[in-house]
Amino acid sequence: MKIRTLAPAVLFLACSSSEVPSPTSAAPDGAADGASNGDAGGASDAAADTAIPPTPITCTDAVADAYTLPANLPELIDARLGDVVRCAPDTSIEPLAMASRITSAGVSTDVKSGAKSYRVAYRTRRFDGSATISSARIFLPTAARTADGPLLVAAHGTTGVADNCAPSRYETVSDYLVLPAVAHGYAVIAPDYAGLGTPGTHAYLDNVETGRGVLDAARALAKFTGATSSTRVFLYGHSQGGGAALSAQVLAPTYGAGLNVAGVVAFAPGWSTKVDVSGLANTTLSTSTSLGAPAAFTALILYSYFGNRVGDSHTGDGFAAPVRANVVQLVESQCITQLPFSIPVVAPTFGSLIDETFRQTTLDCAGGKSTCAEPGKSYLAVQNANILTASNAGAPVLTIQGLRDVVVPPATFRCVADKLKAEGVDSTVCTDAQAEHLTVVGRNTKTMLDWVDAKVDGKAAPTCSSAVLPACQ
Repeated sequence: MKIRTLAPAVLFLACSSSEVPSPTSAAPDGAADGASNGDAGGASDAAADTAIPPTPITCTDAVADAYTLPANLPELIDARLGDVVRCAPDTSIEPLAMASRITSAGVSTDVKSGAKSYRVAYRTRRFDGSATISSARIFLPTAARTADGPLLVAAHGTTGVADNCAPSRYETVSDYLVLPAVAHGYAVIAPDYAGLGTPGTHAYLDNVETGRGVLDAARALAKFTGATSSTRVFLYGHSQGGGAALSAQVLAPTYGAGLNVAGVVAFAPGWSTKVDVSGLANTTLSTSTSLGAPAAFTALILYSYFGNRVGDSHTGDGFAAPVRANVVQLVESQCITQLPFSIPVVAPTFGSLIDETFRQTTLDCAGGKSTCAEPGKSYLAVQNANILTASNAGAPVLTIQGLRDVVVPPATFRCVADKLKAEGVDSTVCTDAQAEHLTVVGRNTKTMLDWVDAKVDGKAAPTCSSAVLPACQ
């Protein structure tokens, strides 16, 4: 059953609760033992490390510093986008450990390289243009596939908005998305997005902010490795990250300079194509519906919107007064692994979760009624502005969708595919009849890498399966 609460175009963008560990299930900040950090019992692969060129970036910070804003940074001009302002040496992953971690992540791929990783912070802009930083992990292969790149950016799916939900704080959480490309010989940066672990509130599902963050992550990796402006860049992501990668495709021709974005790959992308708030009318719907995921996503959307667009002291304005403090506390302390189960305990229905004034004014404004007022009026304006027009002058796009996906259903994905086609994007659609939301990346990693390889080598892109999709809903 399809559930609509705020907008179907954003409700199912996030990844399911098994995608991100709870803060206690993985060691944060690299404090894992030798087996989990890929050091084969603590011993680094010294021979392989000699294949990594020295980074032009000074890298002497402590890991914890990667999440703190340095003092006295100069004004953020375009030339400084992507400047690496924090850098800490992280872990080494020798090839055997790389193979083990990739297999454990549910991906089957050849392992041609180990890696050296770093924890960094880089400069970027928020949705309103203000300067900030984003944390990230950088992975350099010990055996690069080519001498001149390319550079890859891996954009993650929903984790939450609490600082402890930043994927870079955990050693293996992004293995399924990041390590296969590194093992293939490509340098990869995996950004957390601004405000997720770093100062400010993560602008959850804000296409401008996450798109900028992805592009500036590419700039950070280029500056970290000493790459030139001609070095090809590929952006890829899953779920929320797929939407971020598509947003970056839109913004690349006009945001900053010096990037050669050669391709974008979006797995089950969560990307706004329309706004429909009709689901707000169903106040009796249980927040436990669909294992609590829609309620969790709704809580993240409202917390982020009010915190960023109204003010830090207003993060709870979208929640009903009796549960407001409790829901805010949950969102600020828990990740997507926990929120689907904890929110229904506090607010058993959507009517008891969502503030009535917000709910009614949003419905009134969407319906064109004379009673349209705040806060619904501004909320709808922001959601409409969040729908970006794809760039027909931008990079080619490969989208990959599982036909068993209930998080981003095929009918929702069809809206994305239709939008890209209508806006003149060079886009290819691949479908997997057996893939679900959490398996679509692992099952189709080879498709992505073959497509990137073809672009790098100047060859024709490989063909893929593409079933007839249901109509856009």
